[in-house]
Amino acid sequence: MQQRTLPAKPLLPPAEVDRPCPHPVSPRDMIGMARVGGAAVSAEGLAVFAAKSFDFDSAEWDEQLYLLDVGIALACSDAERQAQKHVTCLTGTKNKKNNTPQLSPDGQHVAFLSNRAGSMQVFVQPLSSPGEAQQLTDLPTDIGDLVWSTTGEMFFSAPVYVDGAATEEPIKLTADRDKAEKESKVNAVLFSSLPVRQWDRWLDAKMNHVFLLPVKRKGSSYCLDGPPRDLLAGMPAECPVPPFGGTEDFSMSATHIAMSMRPPLAQDEAWSTNRHIYLRELADTREKTLGACLTEENSGYDLHPKFSPDGQHLAWLSMATPQYEADAERIKVRDARTGAVRILAADWDYSPAGLLWSRNGERLLFSAQIRARSCLCSIDVKTEAISVLTQDGSSSLCGETSSGSLVYTHTTLCSPAEIWVCNADGSHTVQLTFFNRFKLSELTLGLVKELTFTGAKEEQVQAWLVLPAGVQDLQKAEPASVPMAVVIHGGPQGAVMDAWHYRWFLQTYAAKGFATLAVNFHGSTGFGHEFTRSISGDWGGAPFEDIMAGCRHVLAANPCIDPSRVCALGASYGGYMINYINGNAPPGFFRCLVCHDGTFNFESSYYSTEELFFMEYEFQGVPWKASEESPYRRFSPHWKVDQWKTPTLIIHGAKDYRLVETEGVAAFQALQRQGVPSELLLFPTENHWVLNPLNSLVWHDKVLAWLDRWTAKSPSPSL
Repeated sequence: MQQRTLPAKPLLPPAEVDRPCPHPVSPRDMIGMARVGGAAVSAEGLAVFAAKSFDFDSAEWDEQLYLLDVGIALACSDAERQAQKHVTCLTGTKNKKNNTPQLSPDGQHVAFLSNRAGSMQVFVQPLSSPGEAQQLTDLPTDIGDLVWSTTGEMFFSAPVYVDGAATEEPIKLTADRDKAEKESKVNAVLFSSLPVRQWDRWLDAKMNHVFLLPVKRKGSSYCLDGPPRDLLAGMPAECPVPPFGGTEDFSMSATHIAMSMRPPLAQDEAWSTNRHIYLRELADTREKTLGACLTEENSGYDLHPKFSPDGQHLAWLSMATPQYEADAERIKVRDARTGAVRILAADWDYSPAGLLWSRNGERLLFSAQIRARSCLCSIDVKTEAISVLTQDGSSSLCGETSSGSLVYTHTTLCSPAEIWVCNADGSHTVQLTFFNRFKLSELTLGLVKELTFTGAKEEQVQAWLVLPAGVQDLQKAEPASVPMAVVIHGGPQGAVMDAWHYRWFLQTYAAKGFATLAVNFHGSTGFGHEFTRSISGDWGGAPFEDIMAGCRHVLAANPCIDPSRVCALGASYGGYMINYINGNAPPGFFRCLVCHDGTFNFESSYYSTEELFFMEYEFQGVPWKASEESPYRRFSPHWKVDQWKTPTLIIHGAKDYRLVETEGVAAFQALQRQGVPSELLLFPTENHWVLNPLNSLVWHDKVLAWLDRWTAKSPSPSL
C-alpha cells in the first residue's frame, strides 16, 4: 500500500524557552539584537543615527533615532560609555519607523522619515529638544531617500507613474491611480518588452523620481517654501534605481544634481548593466530632460556620484566591462570647470565602495573588501596615494568631523554593528555605542579561526572556521566527536566577511555544536580582481575544488571532527553549489545538504530570471547558442541528477524572481522521484532572502533540525 505525506499545516516560529546564562546563541538571540544604522555626522561631532529592534510580541520593528556627541563620548570613562550615558533618544514612538536622519546645514536640527502619522513622511526637530518633532510633509504616498543639502534644500524620492503627461502633482496623481486600480475589477497587464519583473515585484509604469523640497526657517524650526518639484518630470527614467538603490544614487552641489540611472526605456535593459551619470542644473525646470550624460562612452555601471564640498569636482565609481556586475570599480573624478575626467589608482587590486569627500576636499574616503574584511580607506585626490585605515572586522563610514575624526559602524563575526570613531589616519579606535552589550554578555560564542590552505590552481584560499560554542581547542576534543557544517556563500562574487550576519550567521551552527567552515573560494571578492574574475564560466570548477580542499584540510588538521558527519548548506550561488555537490562530491562525503534558492537548471533559470545580463556574462552567452563545452552544459546541476543520493532540504521564496521557485520545486521533484530523503520548505511571501523575522525563526528551526537529524551518530530517516 502506497502512502503520500500531506503538506504540513503552516509552520509557527518555535516558542521561546528559558535558558541559563551564558548560553550558546540561538536564532532568537541573533534576530533580537539591536540593529544600529549609519549616522549623520556634523562638523562639530554630533552624530544622529537609527537603531531598531524586533518586538516578538507585536511582530513589529521598533526603530528610534539617537543622538551622541563624539567629544563628550570620548571624554567619558569606559564604564560610562558602556552604560551609554552619552546617548540620547530623540524619538519615542513605540513600534514605529524613524530613520534616514539628515542634519540641517547649521547642525542644529535633524530631519528624518517616520510613519508615526501613517505613511513615511518628513519630520523635523531641534537636537536640543528630543521628542518635539514637527511634520513637514503630508503627501498621499510613502516617500524615501531623504537628503538635506548643505545649501538648505531637501530632496526625497517617490514612485510616480511615467506613462502619461507630466503633471504638477505627480505624487497625488499616482496615489489616485493606485486607488482606482485597486478598486478596479480588471487587472490584466500587457508587456511588449523586457524586463517584466524585478527582484520580487512585477513591473508597472511607476518609477522612482527624485524631488526637490524647498524649505525655509520659520522661527526656531522649518516649514515648506513651496510644493515638491519632480526633477525627472515626464521622463521614463528611474533614480534611485531599484531594488537596492538609495541616496547614494544622487548627489547635489549648490547648482547641480548628479544622478546615476539607466538610459530611459533602453531596449537592452534586461541584458545590460549600463548605467550613466546625468548632470542637471537645479534651476532647470524643463520637463522631459535628464541633463548632460557624463558617461556616454561607458557601457558598464557608473554609480554613486558624489560632489566635493565646494562643488567643483564630481566623483563616482565606474565599471568598464559590459554585463559584468562584479567588475573592478574605479574612482573617476570630473573637474566641473574643465570637464576633464581622471581615474584614480586604476591599478589598485580592490574595489572602493561608499564614496565620501573629506571636508577639506583633499581626499576621498571609502570602504573596500580586503581579505574578508570591509576596511575604511582613503585616497589623496592629488597624489592618488591610498591608505588602509582599519584592518579588522567590517566597517562602513558615516561621516567626518571638522577635526578629521571618522565616525563609522563596525561589526565582526562576534559582535553586531555599533558606532565607532577613529582618528583621520585610522588610529585610536573607540567604540561609542553599546546597544547589544548586555545581550552579548549572556551568550557563549564560538571561537573564530582564520585559515589558509592550498586550493584549486595551487593557489592559497582563505576560510573561516568557527569552533563549537564553548570549545577553546579542537585538539583537546575526543576523536570524531564533532560534526562539521560547511556554509557556502552566494554571489557568487561575494565573500563570508568578518561581520555579524542576520541570515547566514556562522555562530548559529557553532551554537549547535558544529565546527563551522566557510571557504572564500575562487570568485570571492576582496582577494584581488583576478581571483574574483576567475569564477565566471567556471562555476563548478575551481570553487568546487576549493570547497572540497578546505573540507579535507580541516578534517586532516582536526581529528576530533567526524568525517562521517559533514553537512553543507548555502543560498543563491551557495544553493547552486549544494545542487552541484549532490551530483559531483564523492559518494557519502556529505551526510546531508540544505539548498536555499539555488539553481537547478541553468537553461530554465535563464529563461525565467529578470537579470539576463548576469547569466549571459557568467555562462558566456545565451543558451540557444551554447556548445557542449559551454558552462550551460558543463556545470548545470540537473545533468547529473541521476547521481543525487544525499538527503536534502530545499528552501525557496515564492517571490524570488531572480531564481524562481520552480528551480526549488524541480530539485525537490528530482529528489522525491528517486526516493532520496528530502523536504521542501516554501515561503510564499519571501523573495531571495527571508526577511520576516518570524519566518526567519521558522527557517532556522527547520534547518537546524535537518542538520541535527542527519548528523546524529545514528541518523534517523524520520523525525
